[in-house]
Amino acid sequence: MSYANHGYNYEIFQKVQVKMPDQPSEDKKFNANQIKWLSFGIEFGAAAAIFCYIGYKLDAALNTSPFLLLAGFFVSFARMLYLVFKQIKNMRLK
Repeated sequence: MSYANHGYNYEIFQKVQVKMPDQPSEDKKFNANQIKWLSFGIEFGAAAAIFCYIGYKLDAALNTSPFLLLAGFFVSFARMLYLVFKQIKNMRLK
């Protein structure tokens, strides 16, 4: 297979130079904070899904639909609220 020009202007790519900063900027710190809160969101979704699934299976076994599914959701929601408030408290102490 030949890598012909295909109409691209490669001179533009050769003229572009990217200069990387020596020190991490404030954007890096901001991105680290975003990643931390994104991980909380993913953890919340996973916890809610797991507890809801357990509640769903227990509802199917005990024929109590939808009470245990809702109980599983609210247990996971309360747990995640506790973890979020705990994290906020730790951030204030720093």
